[in-house]
Amino acid sequence: MSKPAALVQPAAVVVKKKKNTLLTVLPVVALVAFLFGAYQIGYRVAINGFVPAVVKVDLGARPVVDDLGQFTTNLAGDGGLDYIKVDVVLSLPVAARTQLAAEPDLVQNTVLATLRSQNVLQVGGSEGMVVLKGLLAKNLDAILKGRKVYNVYFTDFIVQPG
Repeated sequence: MSKPAALVQPAAVVVKKKKNTLLTVLPVVALVAFLFGAYQIGYRVAINGFVPAVVKVDLGARPVVDDLGQFTTNLAGDGGLDYIKVDVVLSLPVAARTQLAAEPDLVQNTVLATLRSQNVLQVGGSEGMVVLKGLLAKNLDAILKGRKVYNVYFTDFIVQPG
């Protein structure tokens, strides 16, 4: 005979406690990310041979703007038929401005030599302007002996292929 329904006891339900996988996976992911970052830094140092130096800028010194004027010259290549005309303006420290003002012929020669060393393909387009700005800043920094040109601006930039 079967027991009445009220007397039947349900079987005990066993609930397995789920392990929190997030707490076990998260430290592993963080460790892998840290090791990858350390590898990348080490790789770049090995390739470049040095860690870039930190540039200290005196935030109290306000830069001044110095208009070097207009430069028109021929570019390298094509037998001197390609021309460039630029108006160059510099942003630099006051002491650097004084030093550049003392040697205007050297500054003019440096700018012209930098312009003449480029060809139409190198100075064409916005990428060429950025590269030319970097070259001018680097070459003018060599004159300034430790002082840096903050930025180079072109207020007029015309390239005429021959």
